[in-house]
Amino acid sequence: MTQIEEIITEYASRTKQLDSILQELTKEFCADKCFYRPYGCCGNNYSAGIPEEMLLLQEKEAKENGWNGKGKTSTKSTNNHCKYHTKKEGCRLKLYKPPICIGFLCADLRQNINKKYGTEGEYFNELMYKFRHSRLDIGSHEAEKLFSYIDASIEVGKKLLS
Repeated sequence: MTQIEEIITEYASRTKQLDSILQELTKEFCADKCFYRPYGCCGNNYSAGIPEEMLLLQEKEAKENGWNGKGKTSTKSTNNHCKYHTKKEGCRLKLYKPPICIGFLCADLRQNINKKYGTEGEYFNELMYKFRHSRLDIGSHEAEKLFSYIDASIEVGKKLLS
């Protein structure tokens, strides 16, 4: 296995845990109070900062699940460029969500987390911001920094949910 393949595998394992925490942490707010529904909040270039190998794995995941090319492409109303996002399901990717996507928490959600969880919530939001603005395609040093943000987010997220 190449170094980038090892990094991507480790990334997928960690982000799957974080995604589960985010689902629990945000579902009440996002389901009931989200301004962006049903289109979602991802309007960025989801492929920024990730290696070609991960893009290929996203395509493979899409094909294996029978939904390759069935998501959205760019629309004027949402400026969403992600082909894996649908109105009904949101992001369909389970293993290879990019940092820019999984780490995004809108301003209203961040404010809600701060209000609900205080200092720990503020710290969680800070970690998610750092994670979101990290790159996966630079090298092992950058990957370790990214992993430290993910691991800390998982730890704090578990505290918030307990």
